[in-house]
This record gives sequence, C-alpha cells and structure tokens, in this order.
Amino acid sequence: MGVEERSLVEGVAIETVVEAMRPAASVRGHLTFHLKHEVLHLELLSRLFEQLDAAELVGWIQQEPTGQYARRAGFLYEWLKGRELELKTAIGGAYVDVVNDRKLVAASPGKSTAIRRWRVRDNLPGTAAFCPIVRKTREWSDAVAVDVRLLLHDLEAEFGEEALLRSAVWMTLRESKASFAIEGEADQADRIERFADVLARRTGEGELPVTDPALGELQGEILGGRTTLQQFGVRQSPVFVGEVVIGGEQGDQGNNNACEHFEPALKIQPAAGIEVAAAGSRSCCQDRRRFRSWVDLRHGQASTEQLA
Repeated sequence: MGVEERSLVEGVAIETVVEAMRPAASVRGHLTFHLKHEVLHLELLSRLFEQLDAAELVGWIQQEPTGQYARRAGFLYEWLKGRELELKTAIGGAYVDVVNDRKLVAASPGKSTAIRRWRVRDNLPGTAAFCPIVRKTREWSDAVAVDVRLLLHDLEAEFGEEALLRSAVWMTLRESKASFAIEGEADQADRIERFADVLARRTGEGELPVTDPALGELQGEILGGRTTLQQFGVRQSPVFVGEVVIGGEQGDQGNNNACEHFEPALKIQPAAGIEVAAAGSRSCCQDRRRFRSWVDLRHGQASTEQLA
C-alpha cells in the first residue's frame, strides 16, 4: 500500500496515502478501496448496506462477475443483512478468502466454508451476530508467542506445585469475593465459596459454545439447593431493574439556579442485587416524576411506566 505518511494521535493511527490511490467517488470505488487496503469494518458495512440501494451493488457485481472485490462485497451484503441479492449473471473466478489472514485473525485452518454462490471462502472468525475483527499487530504477535505452559513449568520448578495450587485457590476466592461485593452480596459466604469452587473446577472445561443445559448446571452448582428459582439457565421473564426519578425540562443542564434543592435529573434506585449507573441533565426537584424500568431479556427490550 502506498502510504505517504503515518502518525499516531491520542492512540489512533492515521495513514495518509498517495494521491494516485484516491478511490473513485462512488460506492464501487470506496468499497474496493476498503476491501483492498483497510481493516474490514463490519459495523460500517452493515450501516452502509442498510442505506444502500441494492440495485447499485448488483450493477457493480454484474459488470465484474469475476472480480474478487465485487464478489466479497456481495457476500458480505448477504451475510450481514440476511437478504439475497437478485443476480442475473453467473459468478466466476477463483475462490478467495473473505478475510486476509495475513493481516487479520481469521477462522482456524480447516474451519472456513466455501461459498459456491460467490466463489469465496468464508473464513470470518464469527457469525453475523458477533464477529470480532482483530488486527495482527506486533503486540498481537508478541502475545501469541508467549509460551504459557513453559512459564507455568518454570514457576512450578521454582516454587513447587503445592505453592502454586494454594496461590490459585487464594486468588480464585479473592476474585469471587470481589465479584459478589460488586453485586452487593458480599455477605453470601457459602455462595462465594461455591462460586470459587466452580470457577476453579470448570474453567477451560466443557464444550463451546456453552449450551443452555450446561449453563443451568453451572448456575445450580453456584446457587446450591436453597434457592427460590424454579428453573436454571437463561432467564425467560422480564427483570425488574429499579426505580427511576426524572425531573426538569430539557436544557436545564448546568442551571444551578433552579432552586435550593437542585439535584440530578436522573436517578436510579437499584433493585436488590443489581447495580445500575445512569447520568442525566440537572434539574429542579419541584418537577419530579417517578418511573419504573423493566428489561425483557428475551427480546432485548426495555420499558418504562410512570408511577403515581
């Protein structure tokens, strides 16, 4: 890539390319440049495809039915949006990877899928619902090169297996206590010990992805026999989050003269065992309304009702 200048501004890498590489001012030009030279940005593409007239993409693909960038763009459109493009031209060309595995983390060897429709190999490291894009930077290479087994062997040779086991138990219990303290359940000593025990025994065990029955089994081991839950696993009903107090008019932020009882416009009183953080404009407390918020975990939706 003809990079003319590289700079780092507040942790953000900025690359300036030579003028000759400026893409044509069209969807085809910019998509080609992105797929050829830049780190694949799935959120950007998803948002673009929501606004893009599919006919424009189809026109490009039918003009270049063997072009690797047109084919990759077509595949990514269907993969991200779950909708098929209406093509009238047969797709050809040699199979190409969707992700450049020299620059980005891709699916493990043998795990890619040949997509005959687009003549591409789907080697994306995830699904359309969740697919992390990780650059193979120098820091990444250094981290991957760390031989954890060798480090553990050296520690065992220096301190002995028994000392390492005691240290692991101590750190696991300490982490468990900290986790329960965050949830306001620091007094649940038995549950903390069960959680630490499950963490120590089950880490790195079991199949991936975790199934609902396996998740329920883990939850049952942590909660123990004395629980009011009628079923374990992913919650199937709405969850009470807390009580919300909202007041003041929009634009009151920073108005310290509203009244002597001036206070934040948005407060949340958490339900038991749940911590919620919120921010809002500041307002006069004379105009206060109370709301109750609910979160439906089944559909990822939240609702609010006004209280008396």
